[in-house]
Amino acid sequence: MKCNPRTSLVQQESITTLGQMANTNTIYWTTKQRRVLFVSNGATNMSSKIKPGDLTARLLADFRALIASGEIKPGARVPPERELAKRFAASRSSLRPVLKMLENVGILSQRVGDGTYLNNDATGILSVPLNFLILLDGVSLIEVFDARLMLEPELAARAAQSASAKDLETMRETFAAFKENPVDADINFHLAICRATRNRICIRMFEAIHKAFAQGMVLTAGLAPNRALDFHRSIYSAIHLRNTDDARKLMTEHLLHAKGVLLQAYLEDDQQLRAGPPK
Repeated sequence: MKCNPRTSLVQQESITTLGQMANTNTIYWTTKQRRVLFVSNGATNMSSKIKPGDLTARLLADFRALIASGEIKPGARVPPERELAKRFAASRSSLRPVLKMLENVGILSQRVGDGTYLNNDATGILSVPLNFLILLDGVSLIEVFDARLMLEPELAARAAQSASAKDLETMRETFAAFKENPVDADINFHLAICRATRNRICIRMFEAIHKAFAQGMVLTAGLAPNRALDFHRSIYSAIHLRNTDDARKLMTEHLLHAKGVLLQAYLEDDQQLRAGPPK
């Protein structure tokens, strides 16, 4: 696809690199409008669909374009606010809340005396909208638990295929930790299984769900720590023996048992509320 004569290409090297990665995608930067158009299979999207008056959306799209082009890499320092404002043809007062928004959702981080950096760890990015989803849509812990039931048995089965010796060691280390802190040990065991899959999308989804489920983890691990540890040992054995079917089955049984503990805690709490304070 050819560029309009009035449009100049920027970041030629980055564009070339992206072109090598995906021949169907080309990036154009329109000098006049100061925005990036992403062209894929002849169709424009992203900022080309943004209404001209929506400055915040345009600035978010422009910043996203810097990341997509490879000009700002994960872990790298972000250009100063003054430079970004000039580049995006926007005032610093308009840019500042956008940068703060990106910081709040975990994309950027501030280092005192050293500037702003693009995070190389996306752990917090999914957890923020998920937490708001739970608050605004009234999503219950039971629904979050059901999401775990859909995800984690398959993660356990995959871990049985791909877990390394180090992954297995990390899982084992959580057993002793159960005596001191069953909640952290519980989370770390499940996290070790997820990381053993080597799938970054699943890892991020897992981390976001577990952060949203922190309250439920406290209840389930605290109320039945010994039973949870028994399940963990059995799941570990299946993963260690590379038995995908048993790993999947045992993880399902573990989560169903924990869900029952959570429901029982809810029922007992509800009965106490109905009974009122002790006389």
